Amino acid sequence: MNDLEGYYEEPIMEEEETSISRVEKEIDYKNFLIELAYHEASHFVFDQLILKMNLGFTPVCSMFVHADKENKILEGKVSLLERTNNKSPYAFYKQNPMRLYAFLLVTLAGYTSRLVFIDNDPFFISKTDLKNYTDGKLFYYSLDILPRDVDDVRKTQDYIREFLKIQRNQQKEMITSLVADIELLMEKPAMNLAIRYVKNILIENNGTEIIGQELESVRWKTDILLSKISLEDTISKYL
Repeated sequence: MNDLEGYYEEPIMEEEETSISRVEKEIDYKNFLIELAYHEASHFVFDQLILKMNLGFTPVCSMFVHADKENKILEGKVSLLERTNNKSPYAFYKQNPMRLYAFLLVTLAGYTSRLVFIDNDPFFISKTDLKNYTDGKLFYYSLDILPRDVDDVRKTQDYIREFLKIQRNQQKEMITSLVADIELLMEKPAMNLAIRYVKNILIENNGTEIIGQELESVRWKTDILLSKISLEDTISKYL
């Protein structure tokens, strides 16, 4: 679903070194593994809710987190939902606008999980400094000011601009609204439990990709927990 890499333009939110634009912390690998697992678990759980809607996506095929202090590794990934047809992304999302809003919710779910499960702080979007690793730093940003390479938010901006034609000065308002709606969904007991369950599985498998039959087992148990949860009411607000 990462179809808009060529459409990049200046983001509406970017880092300004002259202002208080971020919170800086040393990397605590044990605690950040938990945060990272919540991030990826939230993507996965929202993916499962999207699949319940039969919008034309195929299931994810893997998920993974890895926090390793000795080797200075911090990474996590849930494989992307794929479109089941060969239509261009523009045709695919225009044919059914629910697809677009579903994509926006799942893309923002990772960072939003910090607000619900870790710390309800305005600086909730994280970025690590591992490329220039010295002591190892985590930088937390607000929605107001972000660096250009915060991938999930940048993808969200690209899709809002290209498919909804929302002006730059209104994009932050929409992203803020989506984040608030994701928070409300995550606070539902069944949703909260599902994310915590997947988080625990990811932590138990730290450094090992979850695929195949093991992933199917996680998917099955997650779907049971989500049996009475739907994204449709949330998405309908935007249509």
